[in-house]
Amino acid sequence: MGYSRASSIQRYEDPVLYKKEFLAPELVLKMVKALVGRGEPPISASEIWALARPEVTDPDSMDFDGDARTAPRVVPKNTDEVRELDARAGAGGGGVFDLINVTDDYGNQISAEVVKDHWQIPTSFLRGELRLEATKAVMIEITGDSGYDPSNPNAPGSVFPGDRVIVDARDTRPSPPGPFLVYDGTGFVVKLCEPVHGSDPPTIRLASRNPIYTPYHITIDDGHVIVGRVVGRFTRM
Repeated sequence: MGYSRASSIQRYEDPVLYKKEFLAPELVLKMVKALVGRGEPPISASEIWALARPEVTDPDSMDFDGDARTAPRVVPKNTDEVRELDARAGAGGGGVFDLINVTDDYGNQISAEVVKDHWQIPTSFLRGELRLEATKAVMIEITGDSGYDPSNPNAPGSVFPGDRVIVDARDTRPSPPGPFLVYDGTGFVVKLCEPVHGSDPPTIRLASRNPIYTPYHITIDDGHVIVGRVVGRFTRM
């Protein structure tokens, strides 16, 4: 694009950076606001953010509208950024498809309205221990007491109120059975899931570790979504 000679760009930049390989994030943000949707085929935000420095993440990788874009976030080296969902999102109706789209290259693309926070997690842990890419992971806070058995709270796999669990959004098949993050029609829940064999339409049994809660069944349709398998957690001591 003739960056080192482009006077329209130079006025935004320090001259010593003109010949750098990447554009500064502040300039890229201005370009996103000015250029997205122009041209044929239309210019996408991801194409423009590709001009930024590698440590800068694209705030438009989620469903921000034109007025909701925020300043770019700089991700420290050797860490990956994982989105934390709001555990209250979707409660009370509306359906998960108001909140989660499944049209991107990585599976579930979480819209801005349900993203509560962003966690910086060491790359060595996320990719080395969990074998998971940040773009294919989400986190959520555990609420309520259904995630542990009060008579055996130290049982493996127990989760407690305030814990954050890491979810592999690539793994949405409860075979083998295990803990999954599910949208059950009323909100996000972390439950032990297993398929009901021979059911038509396909049905999933959701159970709690706490025996006071009765298991229940959901069908996999437009009102119910398995977001992914729980693969790790952060907890207080």
